[in-house]
Amino acid sequence: MGWKIGGVLSAILAGLATLITLTTAAEYKTGIEWVITLIFVLLAVLCFWRGAKAGARKKAKRAAAQQAFMTDQELEQIQAGVLPVLPGVPVVLGEGEVAHFFGPARRYITKTKAVGRTGSGGGVSVRVAKGVSLRTGGGASQTVYNDVTDSFVGQVILTNRRIVFLSKQNGFDCKLDAISAITPEGDRLMIQAGAKTYRLTVERQGHFAKALDMVVRK
Repeated sequence: MGWKIGGVLSAILAGLATLITLTTAAEYKTGIEWVITLIFVLLAVLCFWRGAKAGARKKAKRAAAQQAFMTDQELEQIQAGVLPVLPGVPVVLGEGEVAHFFGPARRYITKTKAVGRTGSGGGVSVRVAKGVSLRTGGGASQTVYNDVTDSFVGQVILTNRRIVFLSKQNGFDCKLDAISAITPEGDRLMIQAGAKTYRLTVERQGHFAKALDMVVRK
């Protein structure tokens, strides 16, 4: 983006320099006007060229990142009801363990947290008769609690034995034989395993859910 902005600014300056040069009387010209114009034109060309190269590199990185997870052919296999076998996933697989899905994911954890405090009261005076008032005592401030949901970015790997969520924080390793329920929750997928609950959103979530269902039912 920075290179493109630089290119636009240089092109504008080149246009202004050209306009000034063309509208300046001959007796006031020194010859350097066209040199300045040429410099701005070259800067604009350089900036646009560098911006195009930077954009191409970003696209190549995104394509490489997507390719590093799963190919279109592997995703099509899941859609067709066949579990692909993925090589080179970033988890240590046990003997006889194979990976069937690998992709970006996000885990959601909801906890009750303190979100603020109520203000302390100074008490209230209530008149009950002429010259007689009662005053209620002031209350101390109290902590206010509420449910707060945090999300954690990572990668999910599904094997024929477990679900692994790789993340810098709150990663997990869930055995498939411990899973008792798999339920959609809006755009998330809730996985119940004993007393633990895992909530995930996964890129290509439809494929992940289908692969998980096939593995659990095997």
